[in-house]
Amino acid sequence: MDQSATNPLLENYYQKNYYGAIPFDEIKPCHLLPALEVALKKARKKVQEITSNPETPDFRNTIFALEEATEEVELISTIIHIFASCQCEEKVQNILQVASSWTSQFFVDLISNATLWQRIQHVYRYRHKKQYYQEATRLIEVTYQEFKRAGADLPPNQQAKLKKINQRLAELSSRFAVNLMKEKAEFQLWVKPKDLVGVPENIVQSLAQKGAQAGKKGWCLITFDHSIFLPLMSNLKNRRLRRKIYQAWQQRGCRKNYDNRPIVLEIAKLRHQKARLLGYPTYFHYTTAGRMAKNPGNVLAFLEQLHSGLQAKAQQELLKLQKIAASDGISSLQAWDAEYYLEQYKQREFKLHQEKLRPYFSAPKVLEALFRLANQLYGLSFDSIDLPTLDPNIEVFKVSGKKGLVGLLYVDLYSRPTKRGGAWAAVYRPQRNWWQRPHVGIHCNFSPPTENRPSLLLFREVKTLFHEFGHALHFLLSDCQYRNLSSYRITWDFAELPSQVMEYWLQEEGFLLQLARHYQTSESLDLATIKKLIRLPKTGAGLVWLRQIYFTYLDINWHCSPTVERFGNIKNLEQKTKKMVGLPFASSPGGLNSPAFSHLFAGGYGAGYYTYLWCRALAADAFALFKESGFSSDVIQRFARLLASGNSRPADELYREFRGKDFSPDAFIEELFAK
Repeated sequence: MDQSATNPLLENYYQKNYYGAIPFDEIKPCHLLPALEVALKKARKKVQEITSNPETPDFRNTIFALEEATEEVELISTIIHIFASCQCEEKVQNILQVASSWTSQFFVDLISNATLWQRIQHVYRYRHKKQYYQEATRLIEVTYQEFKRAGADLPPNQQAKLKKINQRLAELSSRFAVNLMKEKAEFQLWVKPKDLVGVPENIVQSLAQKGAQAGKKGWCLITFDHSIFLPLMSNLKNRRLRRKIYQAWQQRGCRKNYDNRPIVLEIAKLRHQKARLLGYPTYFHYTTAGRMAKNPGNVLAFLEQLHSGLQAKAQQELLKLQKIAASDGISSLQAWDAEYYLEQYKQREFKLHQEKLRPYFSAPKVLEALFRLANQLYGLSFDSIDLPTLDPNIEVFKVSGKKGLVGLLYVDLYSRPTKRGGAWAAVYRPQRNWWQRPHVGIHCNFSPPTENRPSLLLFREVKTLFHEFGHALHFLLSDCQYRNLSSYRITWDFAELPSQVMEYWLQEEGFLLQLARHYQTSESLDLATIKKLIRLPKTGAGLVWLRQIYFTYLDINWHCSPTVERFGNIKNLEQKTKKMVGLPFASSPGGLNSPAFSHLFAGGYGAGYYTYLWCRALAADAFALFKESGFSSDVIQRFARLLASGNSRPADELYREFRGKDFSPDAFIEELFAK
């Protein structure tokens, strides 16, 4: 039987509707691998046509032809990843593992194709003599560097070794993520409502509803959902239960059936071997070489400007928390106490209970405010349309601008048992030229709406939504000639700039007055409370940012040395990193961070976690210009051009054009340590 007759992914699915949207209502898990298999077969044939072309290699018959050859493979792979993130049943995770192995093999074969590499080298060598236009030249350079950094110029025996390393790394990263997803789906902690004193009523109701759905009416079910964990740790009065929940959370990735510890060690070891093969001292040197930071020295110098000041600030904040804890008879503050007493301090300092502010931040209203802001800044409009999705709670919006269709936005805000944890933005289909507009998804894990009311967000969850919307805008506004230069291909230490700039709007009084409205009465939050909300992030900022410094140095320690030999084991590495950073509660009993640190070991941020701090400093510098100019249309248009430019030019060049000077962390440092 012809596979295309039964598989929607083999039927030119992008022609089924006006937008070329993915037919999620027709795709079943059984369709995924057969579609990828066909796409890989087509891609290999196209690559063979490139390498057997008797004509002199040039941009059109080599570089552009290669981009077209790999497009369908990347699109089908993306769909598999969407399924694996949004419907993470075991069968889909198994499919992802197989798919990752296949695609890894395909791209390894590309890199080791000597004839293809010779053609790329020829085009690169003569790129200036041919006088290609700017974006074509940029794509030539990007393609050349990608192949070189992937080992294309290594001798065959070393390429074979690198191939095995890459295949194994792909397998391990996939297993790491699958273990956490399975553990999340399986973990259950049952408590009675009376045990949850201090926890907001809507959270207790949500947990009770979960319990009833699981067959135990009158009980509350606690699972590994980030949207539940933080409110519990911030509000739960029962210290013994706080400790139990905290330690369970910290032991993720360490339990017998889902133990990621051996995976972490092997990934770190293999990454170091990979870097050495490619001519770099460490994996950290390898990753920074192709980024805005250029080298580890620049990253470490940047961190040193922040570290000592944050350490002192965190210690001052800790003394305040300890004083409050002492009034409850606690002589020694522990890790499971920090969020609770920080919330208590904020309530005393600001007379502000964040849980009581939830009604002013209903998820649908926050989304509407984001759409209005995008309209004011970039002239975008968002219209709900009926297109297939993976879940009934996912909404799809047509995004339009002055020149017509900009793209599609999938909004998936609420947690569900088979959904990956955390929050992320994803490109479903990348932008390419004027005719292929991007399809983008925003995914969060907010508490779902109930029968009686919409999902009501904490202010920090509002911040999360703004962050992911910033990524979405970057992807949607991309305006590049080629897929591999569009916004989703931007360097990692520049990629978080648009998302973190969006967060700064939550520090603007006028904007917050429009945003924070009661979901039932539309009454605006009073100005005094708005001012407190703006000051709120600065309270406890030392502890918050020092923790980010810890995670950044933890990443560096994993990737800046042969880790196993240096530290002996994971526990030693984490303890020594905590002491070096001066992180409070370093000796608190609990679990480990690394076995559940998806960013480093399954999410592409290995030797790149510094990018969050780096991009926050970039965003502070960028938003300072917005404010200095009085939010002038000229500055907004310049930032829009930066977003639209994607990877068509080097990141530091794009930023310098927008800012009028090189990046400086001064605005961020001033923000952190201002009295």
